[in-house]
Amino acid sequence: MPKPPPTRSTFPWLGWFAVDLVLILGFAASGRNTHESGLSPAGILATAAPFLIACTTAWLVVRAWRTPSRVWPTGVGIWIITAALGLLLRFATGGGMAVSFQLVTLAALGVLLLLPRLAAMLPHRFGGGAPGPGAPGRAQGGTVLENPIPVKGHR
Repeated sequence: MPKPPPTRSTFPWLGWFAVDLVLILGFAASGRNTHESGLSPAGILATAAPFLIACTTAWLVVRAWRTPSRVWPTGVGIWIITAALGLLLRFATGGGMAVSFQLVTLAALGVLLLLPRLAAMLPHRFGGGAPGPGAPGRAQGGTVLENPIPVKGHR
């Protein structure tokens, strides 16, 4: 019997991956706009490329497709690897590396890559219902960041 084609629910991590990449593109566009470098798609992509490559690498390193919405360790791992490797790739390709840029990049990527994951936890942390019997979550010990209450319909 042939295997059914994948559906959107088969790959819920794709949405998280796409959000991460779109937010990085938005960060690059914002930086280019702030520094009056132009907002051509090619320019934005060139600015974002080191961080898009770094983010993709981070997803592979932390195996983010397993728990894409978790803040710890998934989100933090994606953030730190994206920032560090992205800055390294930017330097290797001749991009500016002022300390102020490094700090802004670290902070902005932290907000952009962690805030959606924190927001995804809120409905479950504040009145979204308790996990069912045997479901992973805070009832089994650990902090909310280590064992967030699962989202209905997510694995």
